[in-house]
Amino acid sequence: ELTANCAIRSQPRQTRRYVGHGIASHAVGYVGQISAEQLDDYRSRGYTQGDLVGQIGVEREYEAELAGEADRVLRVVEPGGLLVRELAGTPGRAPQPVTLTLDVGLQTAAAQAFADAYNTAAPNWGGRSPGGGAVVMDIDTGAILALASWPTFDPGIFVPDTPIIQVGQYIASLGTDDRQPFFNRATQGQYAPGSTFKIITLAAAAAERLMRPDEIFTCNMEWDGRPFGDTLERRLDWRASEPEEFRFNTGDVTMAHALTASCNPFFYQMGAQLFRDRGATVLTDYARRMGFGSATGLSPLLPEASGRIVAPNNVEEAISTAVGQYETQVTIVQMARMVAGIANGGTLYRPYLVQQVGGEDGEPSFTAEPEVVGEMGLSDEVLDVIREGMCAVTTQQVVGASTGKPLGTAWFVFDDPEGTGVAPYTVCAKTGTAQTGRPEPHAWFVAYAPADDPQIAIAVMTENSREGSETSAPIVRRILDYYFGAEPAPFPSWWTGEYVALNIPEGSTGG
Repeated sequence: ELTANCAIRSQPRQTRRYVGHGIASHAVGYVGQISAEQLDDYRSRGYTQGDLVGQIGVEREYEAELAGEADRVLRVVEPGGLLVRELAGTPGRAPQPVTLTLDVGLQTAAAQAFADAYNTAAPNWGGRSPGGGAVVMDIDTGAILALASWPTFDPGIFVPDTPIIQVGQYIASLGTDDRQPFFNRATQGQYAPGSTFKIITLAAAAAERLMRPDEIFTCNMEWDGRPFGDTLERRLDWRASEPEEFRFNTGDVTMAHALTASCNPFFYQMGAQLFRDRGATVLTDYARRMGFGSATGLSPLLPEASGRIVAPNNVEEAISTAVGQYETQVTIVQMARMVAGIANGGTLYRPYLVQQVGGEDGEPSFTAEPEVVGEMGLSDEVLDVIREGMCAVTTQQVVGASTGKPLGTAWFVFDDPEGTGVAPYTVCAKTGTAQTGRPEPHAWFVAYAPADDPQIAIAVMTENSREGSETSAPIVRRILDYYFGAEPAPFPSWWTGEYVALNIPEGSTGG
């Protein structure tokens, strides 16, 4: 400010600056000026119009701790402003730091992986997909190490002294963007899980002893389910719709390797048998035991959907449910927690984002502790079957007996020396490609790593893209490359080419 004699007078003020300009906006939130609707409430707490307050996420839920409390004094003042008497007062409270579970490097890697993927694939699936999300979780505590939702936004735009030029236009464009950048896909989005749900179906089939772990199932391109009560003459394996050079009969598989190959006929039959021989609700009961159908406990810190688990009414609905279709809806954070449970022995933890409040100048006022909220109730034998199947998804080492081709649906993302390169770590995973009512399916990739000493679970979903192995798996690879200190793998070269729609059979799902 310039005074009459041209001296410069300044008045310092505190403001917010956000690391990464949007790497964690949906979790951290942002501060903005008190709105008209909020004014009465905040005035009752000692705020004045124009103050900055937390609006979503951690900023909103921990507003009192982050803002502290000003000194309050009751004074008698003359009309001219002269202080007559000070009647009473209460001391304020200093702001407290809020420490999150997010690993800033891993969070940055996750956000950057989405940005790079959607920018690279813009001529292809990236130009069709409205967005996606990721959750990375500590398998032994439930601590969220990274939570990303794409597209994102710069939370600094709501701070009055933002350096962003034409900020009003930017905010207006975000509000009208069809991709819904303010929507937290990681916790609010509800999606058909496709073949990732086969983990639950395998758990139920193995636990209910529909087959022995060493028993063989012949996975052909077609399956006739009429002996099991199906009304259709045939249902197709997902490989039947692959381009000719990638199409082959999976052949003989164990229960574990049916998961590795994502063999639709195996899971069609397990779904039908569970319904017919064990009851209409048995599969959905296992789904609920494994953490689906209810919120994980992140609300009210983050808005969270519950998903949808619906018991089938007939064999056809049971078959569709078994491959992650029918009316099944799950969230990304639910998927990450389920995979963490498979890795840690079956324990479901409440996911959490705040590690500590206070502690900068003394004892913290809050320190998080892991909270067990459920047990899957799966035996070690059942968990071993699931893990064996998942760990072969990303490698060439398990091949079909009749074809000699790798059964894993994502081996080319993690174990291809001629393409993405061989990952210098082990990862156990499952791909998913779910019908959406549009030509473009939702693409899933869920994983835990490393295989022999699991530490983290991760779930990534890209809306309306292509197969999970083709779009979400390369994003997971980028995130894991950072976590393990590896050189970032290249994205597939075909991402820059023309989009070719998938041909997923009706009532089926992709690999």
